[in-house]
Amino acid sequence: MAIRKTVFKTRAEWLAYRNQNFVIGGSNIGVILGLSNHKTPLQLWLEWKNRDAQPIKESMYRGRFMEDGIARWFQQQTGLKVVGRSKEIAVFHNDEYPDYIQVAPDREIFKEGTNLAGRPFLEIKDTAMYVDFDVQETIPSEWFLQCQFEAEIGGRPGTYLAVNDGSKSLKSRLILPDRDYVRKCIEMACAWYERHIIGGEQPEPINGDDVQLLHPESTAGIIKVGHEVSQMHEQAMIYKRNANEAAKKYEEIKAKMSALFDERDTLAYEGRALATYRTIHQRRFDLAKFSEDHPDLAKEYTTISAYRKFDIKK
Repeated sequence: MAIRKTVFKTRAEWLAYRNQNFVIGGSNIGVILGLSNHKTPLQLWLEWKNRDAQPIKESMYRGRFMEDGIARWFQQQTGLKVVGRSKEIAVFHNDEYPDYIQVAPDREIFKEGTNLAGRPFLEIKDTAMYVDFDVQETIPSEWFLQCQFEAEIGGRPGTYLAVNDGSKSLKSRLILPDRDYVRKCIEMACAWYERHIIGGEQPEPINGDDVQLLHPESTAGIIKVGHEVSQMHEQAMIYKRNANEAAKKYEEIKAKMSALFDERDTLAYEGRALATYRTIHQRRFDLAKFSEDHPDLAKEYTTISAYRKFDIKK
């Protein structure tokens, strides 16, 4: 197994390289396999098709600036040493896989203190979500895949995942590769690449956001479906009734708890805040009054937007 490493001097050089050809990397393999909660395979495909018109998002700048601080925080918390030069933009290829497969991990870690046979990678996340490595539901599946994928392609014994989460705490965990699992994922991602990137076939929509991208305006008409969709509808109605019942009970408890307040704003049990009832001051624009006082201006500056609203009928 031969690993090739390419180092880019500037981010502009790296972006120019990345935009030349579609690559399967750590940041998008989870999207390709439908594991992402933020982007679908179709959205990824459309972004690639329209890449010249895609603006750089503010979140990308935030991620770049936060990386170094989180890496130093990880060092201080774990006692492990992050390789200083690893903050350079480096891309790794593995000759066992097609050239369009590559990884660009955030950092490398010296192996001393890790009990590993070689240097692991470090993948850094900055998120508003709450993360608990002991509660699997709080960790996006695409993060676990990304860490295993990077270790596999980079020929590393594992990848540390360091997360600055919504509680403003640093959570970290060593993710060891499951080679059977990650190789199966790579096989499926390669099949997707062959079909949709080389073949040019548009991926199928998998949710309403995808449909709205393809068909932003609805027209009157009926799509005939089969018994399977009818069963999905029945299940949805059951979930909706249960959700309505849960919402009703939640509101009942909320009413009882809110009645316990006076001018003080927090309910606490043994030092732990259970609920707050705080005054919020807001400024709101009175469009109705503005339209009455300045009808011409209101008409000039009022725009109409359209979107499709999904509703399951009873």
